[in-house]
Amino acid sequence: MKKEKRVFLVYPSFPSGLFPSISPALLSLAAYAAQYNPNFIVRIWDERIDGPFDPGIAKDALVCITAMTAQASRTKYIAKKVKQVGAYDVVFGGIHPTACPEEFLEYGSVVQGEIEGGSFTNVLSDYNEGRLLAKKYFTPPGSLENLLLAPDRFYEYAAKLSDNMISDGRGCPLGCSYCSIHIISGKTDIGQWKKL
Repeated sequence: MKKEKRVFLVYPSFPSGLFPSISPALLSLAAYAAQYNPNFIVRIWDERIDGPFDPGIAKDALVCITAMTAQASRTKYIAKKVKQVGAYDVVFGGIHPTACPEEFLEYGSVVQGEIEGGSFTNVLSDYNEGRLLAKKYFTPPGSLENLLLAPDRFYEYAAKLSDNMISDGRGCPLGCSYCSIHIISGKTDIGQWKKL
């Protein structure tokens, strides 16, 4: 009998208790996982809502963690714990792992850049086929023309927060010295707002 494939999409808590809006990345990841294999059991776990992630449920699962700099320590802690209980592997993404991938490689794999170009699909394929994950996956910024929407069941997550947002683009042409957006997401605004 074939083992069920489980994918956890984890958003770690902030040390300060900061409670911003939903993580659009989790909805994008859910959309790509559901499209890649509708039989995957995909669960969003936002520690700000669901409490601390329980490593005990991650045996044989793919654990994907998105992180900003303030979440980096918690991110590595979760990765270490899920590896101890036998998670299939851990994949890191988000602004901090993209900017500082070497910091995370001892704990798992890093997806750098945007997932829309295929890097996350490659991770899912490797997991589905039982292959070792590469240490790094990379996708340069690209068009959001065919951006996937998550299946309806994942919007229950968004409904739990009162402060939500719409992300309509990536990148920025300004290149301000104090900002990392142009470094991480490119200097071209690839948004779709003109179509709204």
